[in-house]
Amino acid sequence: MTSKQELLSAELTRFRELRHRVLEAGDTIGDAFFLDVLAGVGDLHDAILSEVRCALEDEDTASRLRGRMDEMEARLRRIERQAEGRRELALKAMAEAGLEHLEVPGLRIEVRRAPPLLVVSDESIIPDAYKVAQPARLDYHGIRDALKAGAEVPGAALEDTEPYLSVRTS
Repeated sequence: MTSKQELLSAELTRFRELRHRVLEAGDTIGDAFFLDVLAGVGDLHDAILSEVRCALEDEDTASRLRGRMDEMEARLRRIERQAEGRRELALKAMAEAGLEHLEVPGLRIEVRRAPPLLVVSDESIIPDAYKVAQPARLDYHGIRDALKAGAEVPGAALEDTEPYLSVRTS
C-alpha cells in the first residue's frame, strides 16, 4: 500500500470515528466540535482527490504505454509480412528455377505441397453421415433484454452490479 493509499485509509477511519461521534452527540453537538468534524471531512476530501489524481496519472501512463504497444504490434506485423514476402520470393525463384530443395550446413530448404484443401460448394447435398449435430446455445442478449423488459425467464435473473467511480476531466 502506498503512502497516499495509507493516508486515504487513515482519513477514512478518522471520518468514520467522527461520524460515529456526531451520531452519538445528537442534539448536544457544539460549534467547536462541529468545526472539528468539518475539518476532518476536508482532510478526507483532500485524500480522495489526491488518490483520484494519482489514478488519472496512472491511466495516462497506461494509455501512453498502450499506444507504444500498438506501435510495436504494427512494427511486428510489418516484419512478419516482410518475412512472409521473402519466403514467397524464395519459393517463386526456386519454382521458376526448377529446384526442389537446397541444402547447406545447418539449413535445408524444400518446396512442398500442403494437403488438399476441402471446398464445399453446396452444403445442402452433402449426405447426413457427414453432418455433426451442434448443441443448443443460450441467447444471453435475448435473455437479458427479456428480463430488462420485465419478462420472467426461469433460471435467469438480473443482478445488481458494484458501484464504480466515474471521473471526468476538463
